[in-house]
Amino acid sequence: MISQYEYVARQLARTKNKKHEQYVVTGIVHRLGRDDVKFITQQYVKRESGRALTDLYFPALNLHIEVDEKYHEKQVSCDQLREADIVDATGHEILRIPVTGTLKEINTRIDECVSEIRKKIDKLGDSFMPWDMEQEFNILPHIKRGYIDLKDNVAFRRITDACNCFGHNYKFYQSAGAQHPHNKDTLLWFPKIFENHDWKNRISKGEETIWELSKDIDKVENHFKRWMEVEERDKRLVFAKAKDNLGIVLYRFKGLYQLDKNNSNLKDGLCWKRISTRVKTYPQKDKSLEI
Repeated sequence: MISQYEYVARQLARTKNKKHEQYVVTGIVHRLGRDDVKFITQQYVKRESGRALTDLYFPALNLHIEVDEKYHEKQVSCDQLREADIVDATGHEILRIPVTGTLKEINTRIDECVSEIRKKIDKLGDSFMPWDMEQEFNILPHIKRGYIDLKDNVAFRRITDACNCFGHNYKFYQSAGAQHPHNKDTLLWFPKIFENHDWKNRISKGEETIWELSKDIDKVENHFKRWMEVEERDKRLVFAKAKDNLGIVLYRFKGLYQLDKNNSNLKDGLCWKRISTRVKTYPQKDKSLEI
């Protein structure tokens, strides 16, 4: 795992080719002066009409910062539509900082933005979760709380850790699926939800539906029949494999899905519909296991 300093340095380096964005983003981070507030630059947001990358994002605050260069003055309606898409998709707030005018004016806007961020942190009070990189992917807080919720943006670095959140006591596990220790009808699933060498899986824009389809023509029918006619495990607790914006592999929680046999077919594949965004966690049977 990289150090916190390395994480911050890498995130800020992502703005190096955009001088206005770099000035504002680094200004906000340094003036805020908080090493317990996580930030992400170039945050990916899935929109109804495609995707967007916001300039700066504070996950704990559900807050995005957008740096508006002079050309934005000529595309106000387009920016408004983009912003509406982002808000609709995430429910988050967006603050805009124009980089027009004098240096003093721009610095004043940065200061006002930092002041607003501090107010949001203060408003959260005890519910504000300080950022601790060493604990960020620790499973113990999830087990102690008793659940994982989609709104908390939960991800793990290892399949092993996700499995152990539900009662397994693995020291190492790397398969794409594992039986849920407490629910016989549920598989813990760690798919690539994008086309790759073996699978042509995909997820709907709202992430309510996942289609699972093998690219091996010889296996498609047998795989389909197995899950439609033989398997009793009709639910899947999904942790999708993906890379964060620094290229680090994570397994991100998507929810609990159930097989929709009515909409499954050989052409599109197995259809999994999300039925819950919160799932129960379980303590490990072997309490002596070090994680």
